[in-house]
Amino acid sequence: MDSSINSHCEPPPSNSGLKKRPAPIIRSRITPTTVDLDDPVPLE
Repeated sequence: MDSSINSHCEPPPSNSGLKKRPAPIIRSRITPTTVDLDDPVPLE
C-alpha cells in the first residue's frame, strides 16, 4: 500500500506546475460565480 501512496505522491509535484497555471483561472471562475449568485440577471 505504501508503494501506491509513493507513486501518487510523485505525480502531484509534476502536476503542481500545471495546476499553478490553472489555479488563477479557477480562482477567477469562483469570483464570477459568486457574482452570478448575487446578480443572476447579468448572467442572462
